Amino acid sequence: RKAVEQLIPITNTTADEPWEFTCDIEGKYFKGPDKFSVPPGATVDYVLTFCPDWICEIQGKLTLTRRLKDKPDDIRGFVLKGKGLEPAAQSTAELECKAREECKHTFTVRNEKRSASTFKVESDLPNISGEARITIPANSSRQYELKFKPIAGGELKGSVSFVMQDGSYVWHAVHLKVKPPAHVAELTIQAELRKAAQVEIPIMNPLKEGMVFEVDLKGDGLHGDSFVRLKPNEQAIYSFIFSPMVSGESEGFLRFYNDKAGEYVY
Repeated sequence: RKAVEQLIPITNTTADEPWEFTCDIEGKYFKGPDKFSVPPGATVDYVLTFCPDWICEIQGKLTLTRRLKDKPDDIRGFVLKGKGLEPAAQSTAELECKAREECKHTFTVRNEKRSASTFKVESDLPNISGEARITIPANSSRQYELKFKPIAGGELKGSVSFVMQDGSYVWHAVHLKVKPPAHVAELTIQAELRKAAQVEIPIMNPLKEGMVFEVDLKGDGLHGDSFVRLKPNEQAIYSFIFSPMVSGESEGFLRFYNDKAGEYVY
């Protein structure tokens, strides 16, 4: 959908005779002037344009012909090869939100066709919602709203594509910066020096399938398993111990994480 130009230099080696060429182009998506003139002693670029409307590989030919009176015509031929690459992103959406909270973004989708087109919406990003299809009149644009509700903090990069029935598409890049969710609770744990205090935390599997929570337990004197396995809709107890080796106050955190269930932080 974007044009590229190839400059073909032609040098007139005579001192007083302008060169006049007629130009013939073969091959889809190649364009250029029908006539071309080079003044005496000058070099002029013939500007060849290649503008494919979709991914393709095209071969063609450019012929420049200069008519001569008493000798054979000056004919110059060029083999043309054009390659239409995948389209670049129409835009990059930079979004910031908080885990488990909804944020929205509106994309502008353009239909370059001469008739109304229906686009199917596709994305590799999780936890999104919006219309599955969008119909746009010929040579028109329409706004499309997509909702994001990430379940864990961190950075997500992906894309949203609008695909037509013939397989052609336009797409937008998305970069989500997600802040961690609010803490489930703040725990105050006390233990005597070099003795252990056991802490129990209830954890629930909200899914209708078995799952494993990864456990990230950080802090001086904190010890526990690195994962907890749960059956569908099961509630269980995760136990860890606090065994300080140095007197005083310290801070730490406990994080449960699963790709489908999200994260829970204490």
